[in-house]
Amino acid sequence: MEKMTFSQKIENFWYHNKYTVIVASVFIIFLAVSLTQMFSKKSHDANLLYIGTASISFSHQGKLQESAGVFMKDDYNSDGKKSINYKELTVLDPMKAQDFDKTPYTSHQIDSVAGEQFTAELIAGESMIYLADETYYNIAKEQNILMPLSEALGKTPDFAIDEYAVYLKDLDIFYLSGFNKLPSDTIVFVRYPVSITQNKKEIEKHEKSNLNVFGDMFEYVHPNKPEDKVKAAKRMTREEFLDFYEGWCEKQEIEFLRDYTYFEEISTDEIFEKTGATVYKCDSKTFLAFDGETYSIGRNSSADGVSDIDICDFDNNGIYDLIFTYSYYDSKWSCGVSVFNLSTLREIQLGIKQEFELAERLLLEPVSINEFEVWKTLPNDELYLTSLTNAEKTEKAFSVISQNGSVAVKTYK
Repeated sequence: MEKMTFSQKIENFWYHNKYTVIVASVFIIFLAVSLTQMFSKKSHDANLLYIGTASISFSHQGKLQESAGVFMKDDYNSDGKKSINYKELTVLDPMKAQDFDKTPYTSHQIDSVAGEQFTAELIAGESMIYLADETYYNIAKEQNILMPLSEALGKTPDFAIDEYAVYLKDLDIFYLSGFNKLPSDTIVFVRYPVSITQNKKEIEKHEKSNLNVFGDMFEYVHPNKPEDKVKAAKRMTREEFLDFYEGWCEKQEIEFLRDYTYFEEISTDEIFEKTGATVYKCDSKTFLAFDGETYSIGRNSSADGVSDIDICDFDNNGIYDLIFTYSYYDSKWSCGVSVFNLSTLREIQLGIKQEFELAERLLLEPVSINEFEVWKTLPNDELYLTSLTNAEKTEKAFSVISQNGSVAVKTYK
C-alpha cells in the first residue's frame, strides 16, 4: 500500500471526522464565549453585536461606542458612565469571495466560523441587541429567542419590518458616528437574555439595562439629519451661478465676460429633489452647489469637464450621493469616473481612466443605485454643455459595482 502524504492524511481525517470536528468547534466557541464573559470585569449598559459584510475600523468602533453618550438618556448600570460594548463578526461579501478563495482559507470557511460564533452568542452570549444582515436575522428568528418589539418597547413602530425588527436607516442613531459606517439595510432587533454565567438577579439586571438602551435607540432624535438639509435646500438660480462664477474667475485671474458666458445646469429635477445639490457646467468647468457652498468637480482642466451625472449610494448609508463621468486632456484625451460624497463633501475618484483617440465621452446607465454601466458615446457638439442622457451609445466600456462601500470595476475588452 502506497504511503499517504501529509496532505492526504489531513484530507482522509477530515473525510472521516468532519462532523465530530464541527460539533467540537461549536462547543469550543460556545465555551470560549461563556468563559470570556465570566471573567470579564468590564461593565457596560448594553451589549451590541453586528454580523454582516461590513467591517468598521477600530477607530470608528470607538466612535460608535462613544455615541452611547449621545443617544443614551441615563447610566443604567450605575457605574458612573454611559457605555455600550460592541462586537463585530464580519462575513465575506460575494464580490470579495472569489479573491479570498485563492488563499488557504476559503470564503465558506470564514463565513462558517463567523456563523458558529454568532450561534454561540445567541445561545449563551451577553449580547442582547443585534445589528445584522438579513441572512443572519433570519437565522436568529429560527432560534425562537427574539423579543417582540411590542414587549421590548411597549409598542410596535409603524416602520417595523415585522414584529421583531426595524432597519437601522429608520432610526436616527444611524446618523451618529460609527453607526453611520454600517449598511443602511442593517436589521436591528433584541433577544431575550440567555446566559449560563449569571444568576437570575444578574440576568434581570442585564435585561433591564439593555432594554433601556434599546428603547433609547428608538427614541433618539438627531438634530441635524442629512435629509433635513435636502428638504431645506434651495436650488441655485442661473443668476446666482453667474455671480459665483464671476467671483471665481476673479480669484483665478481669468477674464470674465458676463454677456458671453455660456453655461447650463446639468442637475435634473430628480437629482436636486433627492440630494439638494445643483450642478452647473460652464466651458470646461463644472461646479456643484450644496448647503450654501460651491465645489469644483470633475478635474476642471482642458477638455469638457463633467459629461454625465446621476445619483448613487455607493457607501450604502441611505444618503444619496452623485456619480459622474468627466473628460480631461492629459497628453491624451482621457475620461474618468468620480463620486461626490454629500456626507463628507469630498470628490472620490474611482481610479478609472480611459484614453481615447477621439473626443469620446462616457455615458452612465444605472442598473441600480449601487451599479452603473458606463458606455462610450461619439462626440456631439450639441451635447457639449448638457448631460449625455439622450446620447447615442456606441460601446460598453465597463461596469461600476458597489457593495457596502467596496467598489469593483468590470471591464469589457
